[in-house]
Amino acid sequence: MKRIFLVLIVISLTLIQPSYAHSGRTDSNGGHYDRSTGEYHYHHGFPAHQHTNGVCPYNNIDMTGKNSGSSSGGKGNSSSFSIQKEEKEDDEGWTSIVIPFLVIFGFLFLPGIILTIIGTVREFLNRDKIKQQLEQEEEERKQRQLRIEEEKKRKELQYQEEKEIYIQAYYGKSMQDIAYECGMPENAEIRSDGRPHTICAPPNEDEYVVFCSEHGKKFHRTDHCNYAARKPVHVLDVKILGPCCKCNPSLPNTSWYQQFSDIMKTLKQYGIHVPLFSLSCFETDEESDA
Repeated sequence: MKRIFLVLIVISLTLIQPSYAHSGRTDSNGGHYDRSTGEYHYHHGFPAHQHTNGVCPYNNIDMTGKNSGSSSGGKGNSSSFSIQKEEKEDDEGWTSIVIPFLVIFGFLFLPGIILTIIGTVREFLNRDKIKQQLEQEEEERKQRQLRIEEEKKRKELQYQEEKEIYIQAYYGKSMQDIAYECGMPENAEIRSDGRPHTICAPPNEDEYVVFCSEHGKKFHRTDHCNYAARKPVHVLDVKILGPCCKCNPSLPNTSWYQQFSDIMKTLKQYGIHVPLFSLSCFETDEESDA
């Protein structure tokens, strides 16, 4: 874009500059030398011209006063015409500077001014459309906010309904009762760690407890095995270990425990507290906090 502007400026200066007379005073013959070409030409009140064969093309009009009546009149006319000529040349000098400047100014700034005016008019004409668009966006924002609030209320209502269902389903039950419903054997119980154990059995007699070394890959039934390191581990934690080939321990059925664990997690999610053994101490987290 800048290169186009520069080309237009150069073209405008080339076309405009020769069409205006140049400035400069004339000698007693009414002529002078052109500085740019070095050519001598005449003016004496007329455009630059040559006297071919010594004859002026404007000889029928005498602007220097040489052929006028009296010498005094000639001098007066000559002086008057000289002043007019100088003023005209000064005006032509200013014109040769101002007009190119205006052309350059027009090429540089006029497109921007026109575009600004067009944009202002377009904005003025489209203000109703813009206002309507803003109102529509505001209405859409309110609708989105309303849908979010309705979805939040729906989830809250669903949460309360599901919580009520679980309260009714497990009201008055302990963790032992829920575990038995899921399939826990009658000789097992849920202890404070939330895992099954043989009722009233120490670790050495608990069928849900095995023994293994710290970095071992086998588990043992008792701590009396030669390869045991006397470290008790619950059977739910030895899934990646294999049984000892010497004591050949067997693991109890714990397939029911996954269902029990899922139920307890759901009850905790809904803030429902289930006692470990007591059948009468059923309460929610809110009631226990009170």
